[in-house]
Amino acid sequence: MPSVSKAQHAAMEAAAHGHSTLGIPKSVGQDFASADKGRSFEAGGYVGGFGTSVSMEPPPGHRKEGPRNYTKGQ
Repeated sequence: MPSVSKAQHAAMEAAAHGHSTLGIPKSVGQDFASADKGRSFEAGGYVGGFGTSVSMEPPPGHRKEGPRNYTKGQ
């Protein structure tokens, strides 16, 4: 399973080398490190399959134009 963020990648690399401060087992870190080979995490955020970024679309039914302004006098 590949990492989904730069922070998770760094934590898994540390665990793979036996330097986890989060309690991640070395074998789990090694599994993630091998799955992350050749991937880039410089953009940050969620990284989809094959290094493509996933668009941050609002969930279905969510207002795209933002919240309504409920003030008196309108």
